[in-house]
Amino acid sequence: LAGTAQTLLNAAEALVDGIASGAIRTKAGERYKPSVVREYERSLRLHILPTLGGAKLSKLQRRDVQRVVDELLASGADPSTIRNALKPLQVIYRRAIEDGDLAINPCERLRLPAAGGRRERIAAPPEAAALIAALRSEDRALWGCAFYAGLRRGELRALDWNDVDLASGLIRVERSMSSHGETGEPKSRAGRRGVPIVAALRDLLVEHKLVTRRDIG
Repeated sequence: LAGTAQTLLNAAEALVDGIASGAIRTKAGERYKPSVVREYERSLRLHILPTLGGAKLSKLQRRDVQRVVDELLASGADPSTIRNALKPLQVIYRRAIEDGDLAINPCERLRLPAAGGRRERIAAPPEAAALIAALRSEDRALWGCAFYAGLRRGELRALDWNDVDLASGLIRVERSMSSHGETGEPKSRAGRRGVPIVAALRDLLVEHKLVTRRDIG
């Protein structure tokens, strides 16, 4: 088949270019976020291509990919880092199989390290209040939105006073901002939502307006 002569390096370059241009999309048919393009390119460049880049897609075997996994684990890489490193490789092979260029996926049935353990514990309301009270006054509303409204980091970065309706007691989550300052829709469709403003958070938001003397931006 025509695709079997392609090297992994060629396929990786085509994947990154295709995702960046929008020609390659998610399973749901949506464009990948710019942060995903950067992460895929980084994972391929640092973890996959140095070892496997020169090999043909049709020649790579499961043991070759497993060796990369084992070497990353031996180097002290976190299990989540290893799993993320494999994501662009998995996309490359999934697409090659869907297109009929390959029949065997070397990314299947790998021995992967278990993902990180339990999530960090959740602070009880009295502890959350004490932690927030210890902050500078201008920082309390930000952390209050994290503690009491459950907003993610990117959602906090993109939050605007226009999204905060104190009269109706609701925060409208409409956007998310990456660490690079790029603003887009939240991580998923379900990410767009209205979050009730509880009494403790309302007090912090009112205090923030008074301290900063701002109610826009």
